[in-house]
Amino acid sequence: MADEQPEIYLSDLRWGDGFDLYSLALHPQFFYRALNSNNAWVAWRALRYILKAKYDANRVVKAIRLKASDKLIGCVLLSNFNKPLQGQSETETFIAVPYQRKCIGTTARMRFLDWSLNKFPELQAIETMAHPDNIASINMQKRSGMKPIKIIPAEDGNYLGRDGKLEPRVIMRATRPEIEAALALARAQNLYSRDMLVL
Repeated sequence: MADEQPEIYLSDLRWGDGFDLYSLALHPQFFYRALNSNNAWVAWRALRYILKAKYDANRVVKAIRLKASDKLIGCVLLSNFNKPLQGQSETETFIAVPYQRKCIGTTARMRFLDWSLNKFPELQAIETMAHPDNIASINMQKRSGMKPIKIIPAEDGNYLGRDGKLEPRVIMRATRPEIEAALALARAQNLYSRDMLVL
């Protein structure tokens, strides 16, 4: 049984978040390609992640923080903002291993998507991806309206695992009305609240 979910809020990444990003990426069970793929120099990857969050106009990143301590425990983001020409973007979420399976990722993602739809009215569709075996991640995406639309076999993609080997991916997608409907249902079920801070 999952432990009780701690209170969280979302905010911009800070320069001082580098150590928390570095620490969560070193956990042997954690994998996120931008931070620790293929024997990466994690300290540099953490700094680069913050740099891109602050200065890359094609992405919006929010840190997931514990209210009690202000500690960074993950991130949610929209990327490829060159796609709003088509009204589309991509989303990703990662959570530090000790805080996984506590519904934190689902809660943060839903609140972030809610905020994003209000912030960017031109956004009409969002895509994401997951490993086919990562059922927890796929279910999290489904709760926010995402549906599988395509499976990319390992040999046909360029998605590397932590060991540097190619891996398959499931591509999932939802339109604005599908996301809005899923979020309304989630609020009715008290899965997240609009009162949760997004700074």
